Amino acid sequence: MEGISAIPGYPHLKGQDAQYLINALKAYKNKERTGGMAQVMQPMAMMLNDQDMANLAAYYSQLK
Repeated sequence: MEGISAIPGYPHLKGQDAQYLINALKAYKNKERTGGMAQVMQPMAMMLNDQDMANLAAYYSQLK
């Protein structure tokens, strides 16, 4: 869980802005993001509550 994607073309999470990550997760959860990885991300995001999203965002944003 170092935040570096192992799959080419998938985004790195390491060092991303925390609010950007929260907004992205909420958009997946609310099915507002429908392109690209949405089929993978929507079910994952639906399992997260607001605190889970904040915790994940805080973790990945602090990685250098």
